[in-house]
Amino acid sequence: TGKLSEAEGAGAGEGAGAASEGAREDAIVCGGEKIGFMRAAFGVCKEVEGGVVRADPWCADGQIRNKEEMRGNIAMVLRGSSSDVPCSFVEKARRVGEAGAIGMIVVNDEDSLISPGDSRREGGDVSFPVVGIRLMDAERMQDRTRVRIAFKEAEEFSPAQRRYLRAVAIFRDKHGDLTRIFIEKSAKTENVLDEIEAELRRKELVIVKMEQREEEMKKITLDDIEDIIDVASVIADNLGASIVHVT
Repeated sequence: TGKLSEAEGAGAGEGAGAASEGAREDAIVCGGEKIGFMRAAFGVCKEVEGGVVRADPWCADGQIRNKEEMRGNIAMVLRGSSSDVPCSFVEKARRVGEAGAIGMIVVNDEDSLISPGDSRREGGDVSFPVVGIRLMDAERMQDRTRVRIAFKEAEEFSPAQRRYLRAVAIFRDKHGDLTRIFIEKSAKTENVLDEIEAELRRKELVIVKMEQREEEMKKITLDDIEDIIDVASVIADNLGASIVHVT
């Protein structure tokens, strides 16, 4: 990910755009309080406002029974399934969307943030925001509480700016100027993001490396590539990164 100094940006053609001033943070605004969340790997990042309606069934793993209450409001659903049959985040979103929800808040089953994933790449038809929150934060939003899901502003980089940032990253890597963060496979996403964010306060560019022993090295498959894309998306979306370099 990169934020470049003015000196580096000079003479770079279109240059690397700086983050817009006064950008909001990602948050669910609830009665004057702000509840943090992580963006999903699918859906859209647009601001919505409405009442919070807990899905019935709570896991949204079956036909939604409270459609009337949900129409025009924001669905809150629990991660997982109430049976032995798995229920993906995309399936939940489609069900509440069919019931008329304008957004979906996924509640984790423990007190850590969750980024609702889409490993099968099936969520392209979900046209409303999907976010993940901690279990304890769900208790702060009662049924019908009016909330606003707000996203920090992001500025799209042009292809020329992206090429320039990649060139800077490669140059700095050769000179040992990049901070390297090694991620254990068992690490929680929330902890990884905290560590990366702390490094970004000290350095402008960071490389993230997934831990893998030599004996575990194998030929890259499509699934592996999709896993890497998921990691990059989580970092870019939730930390506001413009470019993520994952090796």
